[in-house]
Amino acid sequence: MAQTLRHQVGQVIILDNSAGMLQQTIIKGLAAVQGEVERLPFPDDCFSRIVVVDAFHHFRNQSRATQELVRVLSSHGRMVIQEPNVKRWAVKTVALGERLLLMRSRFSGLEELVDLFERGGGRVIAFQEEDHYLWLIVERSDYGPR
Repeated sequence: MAQTLRHQVGQVIILDNSAGMLQQTIIKGLAAVQGEVERLPFPDDCFSRIVVVDAFHHFRNQSRATQELVRVLSSHGRMVIQEPNVKRWAVKTVALGERLLLMRSRFSGLEELVDLFERGGGRVIAFQEEDHYLWLIVERSDYGPR
């Protein structure tokens, strides 16, 4: 996905805590930054677009992660979140498998994700519940974190 976006929008920066994953990113010619979403190593208001695909359930502190993602989003920026839909049995099976593997994943439903982002200073301007995925589009709220 990052390579496709790079050809459409220009520079793409990949953030991951795993050195192995970042090495794959570098091999593919993409910019890579090692870090955790709960403490993003970027200044306020620096990204006009943020995309989080199939990763939110892996964030250790989802509340803090939403605050950080909103913090680095520019005032006119947009963030797209795509997460597995935990209402579906196939996703429930994956969630159980990740729990058995001690991955500490925490899958959230649509209402919980909306609440997390709005408490973190975002404003969910659109959402969609598809078969196996949830989609949210988030802007910065004028009011900041609650």
